[in-house]
Amino acid sequence: MKVLLVCVGSRGDAEPFVAIADRLLQEGHQVEFVIQPELKHLVPSSNTETTTNNLRVHEWPFTQYDFYKYAANPTKGGDLGGRLRFVAIVADVIGELVLPSWKLVLDAAKDCNVVITSALARSLSFALSAKLKIPSVLIHLQPLVPTKLFPQSSNQDNFIETLLKLDKSDVEITPETGSEENLESYWMLEQHQHDFLEERLDKMYEEMEIEPKMTFEALKKILSGNDPNSFIGNSFFDKLIPKIADGGPN
Repeated sequence: MKVLLVCVGSRGDAEPFVAIADRLLQEGHQVEFVIQPELKHLVPSSNTETTTNNLRVHEWPFTQYDFYKYAANPTKGGDLGGRLRFVAIVADVIGELVLPSWKLVLDAAKDCNVVITSALARSLSFALSAKLKIPSVLIHLQPLVPTKLFPQSSNQDNFIETLLKLDKSDVEITPETGSEENLESYWMLEQHQHDFLEERLDKMYEEMEIEPKMTFEALKKILSGNDPNSFIGNSFFDKLIPKIADGGPN
């Protein structure tokens, strides 16, 4: 199998992907790894002849330090405060750095059977999945799957309060556990990020000659685990963050 790993973020984002690459290489698979140049040294390099033959590393044309240029004045949503302003900054990182690099990632994806992506690279990876007709796997490093069980983790106080109440010896976690208000705390932020990105996403889909374009309804289907070609991998410890019961099959 040939796997495309697409990672954008800090060292904390990169190290789990390095571990995935290492395991894939040990199992004899081929890996195309797209990573920022300042994190390239983390990727397993020449441990064995198999690793050397089966691994190719591709560098993004930006570093983590380029993210900060959007922190002071995001192009959309700059008048908003709190979490929505942060979402606007993230949308600029994606829209101005990641999406314009689609040709580099498409070249790396040649003959790949699956794309595994970090959250910041998901918009581009979903487009690649659609164009190449291969599955995508989104790896979450924090609990970001929309669920009624607990609120979006950026609501830190409410999130921690909910977790403390979820004593699994006393609470049976079912698809009905939690509240619609918790669920909406995810979709509200996702809707804003999609709106901030929409023009830039549409442009990339046109350049890549992909139809149909990504809509918010299609994104909701993917993020809730209900798209047959997309999978969500949660890397957090289920003894700390309970496994949700109201997600889709994927």
